[in-house]
Amino acid sequence: MGTKKLANKPDTKTSKDFHVEFSNSSIDKFIPTFGDTKARHLEFAFPMPKGSHLKGLVLRVSKATKLKCFVLRYWFNNKLKRLSLGIFKSSYGVKEVNDKLYELVKEHTNDKGIWITDPSIAEKEKQKKITKKQIDDSKKLTVREVIELLCKAGFPQLYNRGGLSKRHISDCFRYLVGYNWRARHLRFTEDNEGNGVITFRINPVFSRFNKRTQVIKTWDQLFKRFPPGDKRYFLKKEKHFNPSGSTSLYDNDDFGKLLMTDFTTGKMKEYINLRPEFGTQRNCLSALKVLWNFASSTGILGEKPGVNPGTHVVLKKPRILKNPSSVYNDKIFTMEDLEKIHNACLALTDKFPYQGELIMLMMSCGRRFQELTKLRKDYVKLNERIIEIPNTISKIRENQFLTITEPVAMILERLDKINNRPGYEMFKNVPWIFPAIRYKSATNISPEYINSDRTRLKTITNCWNAIREMTGIFGAPRCFRKTFSSLAKDTLGATGPATKLTGHTQSATLDKHYYKTHKDKVITNADKVAKILTFPIKVA
Repeated sequence: MGTKKLANKPDTKTSKDFHVEFSNSSIDKFIPTFGDTKARHLEFAFPMPKGSHLKGLVLRVSKATKLKCFVLRYWFNNKLKRLSLGIFKSSYGVKEVNDKLYELVKEHTNDKGIWITDPSIAEKEKQKKITKKQIDDSKKLTVREVIELLCKAGFPQLYNRGGLSKRHISDCFRYLVGYNWRARHLRFTEDNEGNGVITFRINPVFSRFNKRTQVIKTWDQLFKRFPPGDKRYFLKKEKHFNPSGSTSLYDNDDFGKLLMTDFTTGKMKEYINLRPEFGTQRNCLSALKVLWNFASSTGILGEKPGVNPGTHVVLKKPRILKNPSSVYNDKIFTMEDLEKIHNACLALTDKFPYQGELIMLMMSCGRRFQELTKLRKDYVKLNERIIEIPNTISKIRENQFLTITEPVAMILERLDKINNRPGYEMFKNVPWIFPAIRYKSATNISPEYINSDRTRLKTITNCWNAIREMTGIFGAPRCFRKTFSSLAKDTLGATGPATKLTGHTQSATLDKHYYKTHKDKVITNADKVAKILTFPIKVA
């Protein structure tokens, strides 16, 4: 058969020293001996004539499952790479892999047989694209299948190039796919253009301590490993991940198996009504609209898909919201409150570095928390007295700037002092103005990691809880934007100039949602107007 067993070879030999004949019968009968090797799999080369397009083709055999897979080993940009070409089985053998490799060599190598483009990247791109066959079979695609295609495409925007934001993708994913173990194998980050990016990670509970479990690296592996509707992988009701204890659309047999063309307004409404809370219903509807827009824009629903049925779904807002955070909707801080918060931030800076400074910056400029956490050091233009807010991080996707006033300049000075503290010098290399403190304990200090979304500050919860305990103040960090907006309008005397400071595009938005007045001020203003309407009493 032309094979050599591993057990008969010295330990200095590697898998490339062992061969298997390139025929279906030989591969089928081939049973390698692993011996005492700790490797999870071994690779066996096929003896090929010089110049053959099959050069680099090997057979990979798993030690645990004995599964045999065709793998192409090739050099690209002075790096040895591997590309899986399929699992050996009765319907996929030497003929099929020969034809597939012939097309790859023809497309990606030059006349000398050198790889000029990376076939692995090309294969990944093919997985993201909607093929013509998928479009022709669009009427046969179920809701589940469209969800899978949406994930592989990276949750693209409808009208602009690029993907949705990280926050929008994670919200959509939870309602469409994520109420089970799938989400635990994914990491949601953001690139420098503001596009959300999904990457696969080693789940610490499921994979790291389970040697028999293969690390998931592709969407196909993820959906195959965790099939829809399998309750073994459902996560229990959790405070932050699945507070309502709901099942995702992908796992719901009644709606996931529907044809996408049958997912009408009525079906959307019926599915949304499974969730009792108004806020949850609103977020779920947003995710369903994203799914339908993707199916429409990619041609899955045909040439005339019509209007998104989600636009006709009417959600009735309850008179009294049960959401605990709604108590902050009309809350703004007094000047006395702001002074207490400012002093508390100064007192807590050693315990919560960067978090206290971020809270003071929110207080001083009234900008959104999500925008401030994405500020990079190169956005600071001291000579122009501004901090740029490019459209890639702005919620409204417009280029704006933040003026470096005296309070803002003081905060920037404090940030520089933190970076000069003993043990904090490493944060000088982080591009973010507000870096994540967990970077101190990071083992991965590669340039890719340092410049990634993972090294920026994501939360101020611990610091804010300490401030509330210290001061006894009632409120939330989002109240700073309402407070600043109200102070800006009262100080400047008009809404228009105030919007230039807060970043609102419309004056009506600031007036309706952000301009708040204290009860005492309303009473005082009412007394002023009442004096005008007070007339002397004439005795008859």
